[in-house]
Amino acid sequence: MHARTNLTGPRALGREATTTTSGAGPAGVGRRAGGAQALSQQRSESLPNLLGQLMHAIPDMYGKAYRWVPEMRQITAFLGENDPASGIFDAASQIFASIAKDADRTLIAALDRVLSQTDSGDLAP
Repeated sequence: MHARTNLTGPRALGREATTTTSGAGPAGVGRRAGGAQALSQQRSESLPNLLGQLMHAIPDMYGKAYRWVPEMRQITAFLGENDPASGIFDAASQIFASIAKDADRTLIAALDRVLSQTDSGDLAP
C-alpha cells in the first residue's frame, strides 16, 4: 500500500504556487544551480509547444474541473493502490476537486499568478 498525498483545499496549492514562484520548486532549483537556461532549451527542443499549450489549457480547464474528478478516480481504481502511478491520478483527482469547489476563486487566482509569472519570464519555462 502506498501513501496518498492530500492536496485538497485552495490553501494547499496556493502555498505550493507561492513556494514554486519564490524559487523553491524545480525551476528555482534549476536557476540556483545555473541550469535554468539549459533546462529551458531542452524543453524548447524536446517539447516546443508544451508551454503554450499549458498556458491555454490550464485556464480553460477551470470550469470543467468537476468532470475530471471521476475520470482520475476511475484510473486510480483501475491501476490499484500497489501501482505507483495511481498516486499521481489520485492527487490529480484531489486537485481537480479542489478547483471545482473553489467558489471564492482563491485557488484559481493562485494558478493564474503562477501562469502570469511563467508568461512574463519570472519562472524558467
